[in-house]
Amino acid sequence: MLPYSKTKARKPELFYCNISLSQVNLCLNRMKNAIMQQKRAVLCSFRLKIAAFFMLCAGLANAMEIKTLPLGNTQAIVVIVDSRQDQLQLFLQDQQGKPLQSFQRVQQQLGNSRLKLAFAMNAGMFHPDYTPVGLYVAQHKQLFPLNDSSGFGNFFIQPNGVFFKDAEGFHVLTTQDYAQQQTRLKPVLATQSGPMLVTDGVINPHFNAGSDSVYVRNAVGVLSPRHAVFVITAQPVNFYALADFFKNTLQVKDALYLDGSISSLYLPDMQRDDNQRLLGPIIGVVQPAD
Repeated sequence: MLPYSKTKARKPELFYCNISLSQVNLCLNRMKNAIMQQKRAVLCSFRLKIAAFFMLCAGLANAMEIKTLPLGNTQAIVVIVDSRQDQLQLFLQDQQGKPLQSFQRVQQQLGNSRLKLAFAMNAGMFHPDYTPVGLYVAQHKQLFPLNDSSGFGNFFIQPNGVFFKDAEGFHVLTTQDYAQQQTRLKPVLATQSGPMLVTDGVINPHFNAGSDSVYVRNAVGVLSPRHAVFVITAQPVNFYALADFFKNTLQVKDALYLDGSISSLYLPDMQRDDNQRLLGPIIGVVQPAD
């Protein structure tokens, strides 16, 4: 047995960090932002799962109508969406806040919640970082504000407008009218774009029937609060031709241009899954996955 020996206790070593208060605050802010982003991701996933649950329980079947109609010398694909039966949603970012940019990425995000796209198209103009130029509301939450400024480009051709859905159904309003009613409006979803193609039954006076500025274009109009109609042309057309199609073929009183040149469609029933362009806001009808 070894003899007992008393050892001397070592003094604790002290460490000093030369960190400024501003650096500490910056670190704390980054941690706070990371926590908030994680909470938003969890909440988004939870909402999608709840939506999938109720859709499955209710056994809702899509009421979408799909048509191909003549438009001048070409055709247009027309998708009519029912506000009571079709689950229309807007998509912009993934759970990490990165832009989705494509139908494929939207499908991947929905797959985690046992949902899938039945139809989708690009839903308004966007900046180089893929954020919307104007108002964007998804799942009752406004992520980008109404843009009532002036500028250059199609978005700023007056009047421009907003397509949105609320408890009463679908609507298209000019930006000016939306701004005047904004305090009382409670949209479930909303996207701002421009120009208005048809306003209260009148084709936008800025359009020229003989214009040679032609693109594949897409737009949305409202047949009634219950029914919204989405259109994409098969071949390039000018603004006037598309506006005339909404007014005289579809009998739509209010229609909003969504975009041209990057116009894209996802529609499995017609074997369409366009992926030639990266997109900003995307709008689509969601249904339970098989």
